Amino acid sequence: MMKRFLIEFFYYTRAERTGVLLLLILCIVLFSLPWLWPKATTAVKNDGDYEQAIALLERPPAGVEAEAAAEGLQFDPNAPTRAQLVALGLPDKTIRAWLSYTQKGGYFANADALARFRALSPADRQRIAPHLMWPEKERRQGGRPARSAGSYRQEATAAEAFPFDPNTATREELLRLGLPARIADNLIKYRERGGRFRRPEDLQKLYGFSANDYERLAPYATIAAAPENAPAPKAAVDRAPRSPVVIDINTADEAAWQQLRGIGPTLSRRILRFRDQLGGFRSVEQVGETYGLPDSTFQQIRPQLQAGTGIFRPLRINDADAEALADHPYLDHRSARAIVRYREQHGAFKSVADLAKVMALPAGVAEKLAPYLVFE
Repeated sequence: MMKRFLIEFFYYTRAERTGVLLLLILCIVLFSLPWLWPKATTAVKNDGDYEQAIALLERPPAGVEAEAAAEGLQFDPNAPTRAQLVALGLPDKTIRAWLSYTQKGGYFANADALARFRALSPADRQRIAPHLMWPEKERRQGGRPARSAGSYRQEATAAEAFPFDPNTATREELLRLGLPARIADNLIKYRERGGRFRRPEDLQKLYGFSANDYERLAPYATIAAAPENAPAPKAAVDRAPRSPVVIDINTADEAAWQQLRGIGPTLSRRILRFRDQLGGFRSVEQVGETYGLPDSTFQQIRPQLQAGTGIFRPLRINDADAEALADHPYLDHRSARAIVRYREQHGAFKSVADLAKVMALPAGVAEKLAPYLVFE
């Protein structure tokens, strides 16, 4: 009994025996792989490799190397050079943004202002803080630190000082006076738009014109008197009120409609198209039915409208086919077909009351069509 049990327990089919054999082969290959595969070793060829590896390990980080290169460097954050920023180890993107900001008139009054400069990371800002050279006095005046009278004299010496008229000075003359190019361009644009300086104090109203520049240049500003025949400002020209225009709504063209307040090319074309589809306005109120015409605009121009000639193209209800009827704004294709079918079944229409008997016709349409209908 036991022998039979063992025989049945250890009996395998041919497929099972094949699977066990393949599994054993796979296990042997996996266990033998470390000995069959050659070991990857990196041989050191000479002493130079050791020295190079040691140099790489002993090389200081980029920030430490930049600190060593910038040791003793002091610079004005409002007038940096590319060489100074490179020596501090700043990224190229930060350098470009910093130079662009200062060249366009940007100004860092203090460390708090520099902290708001997004192109400079907090880590770089903390690292370069010992190298920043801030003005001794950070009292703000006109967006810049106040400068002493001596500094004004030095700037005036660097820039030319000569009498000038801000109403006629050229860009080159303004630059020679020491004004930034941006301020010179603003002054010229102000003149081109009709602006005029009537006294030296008006220079302070120019956008970007600092108090420092005004104090330096005001003594040299000489403004000539305006000629007697100079044109008066546009705001000072008195215009006589025009009498309101009254138009005939059935004969006015686009130009006539555009004389009315609030009516432009688009609305005038829509009004004329609606008038042609109707066959003429029978009353002023119909103008208010124009698509896209605001009621406020219609109520504003309503006193200037009059229906002179009236309807110029009647609707022959007994002769028109479905397409001709559907062209009228008060009828759609469904209503037009219903009118034609009713006419074919009951004969010609003789009055508005007959037309109102068409069941498919919306309520009130027959009354709106009445002024246009001809029953002959």
